[in-house]
Amino acid sequence: RNDCISHALQAKGITTNNPKVAVTDNFLCTGGLDPQRDHIACTGDSGGAVFKNYEHRTIQIALVSWGTKNLCEAGGLVESDGDSRDFHINLFRVVPFLKGVLGNDTQNDFAPLQFLENLEL
Repeated sequence: RNDCISHALQAKGITTNNPKVAVTDNFLCTGGLDPQRDHIACTGDSGGAVFKNYEHRTIQIALVSWGTKNLCEAGGLVESDGDSRDFHINLFRVVPFLKGVLGNDTQNDFAPLQFLENLEL
């Protein structure tokens, strides 16, 4: 994780020298070429779903947030290069927050979210 998030310091607009300030524990990091090559997220992908195949199931684990490089200018499916990284909001880290604001916070963490009735903000 530390090696992956260190690339965040190369992103446009990042002014800190500490990658853990730019990329909190609420983010997952993907990209690069090692240990595997990932497809890169492109401008406009923000808010899109990030899926993982796990034990014969496909589950959503995150939302695309931001990346360090814009490699998608030519269009099509683009693979990461050695320095590109994408950062995604880890849904498992925000489930308690979502339940507290939107739903029943006493239900099982992995059950579908049951929304509160007559929620007044």
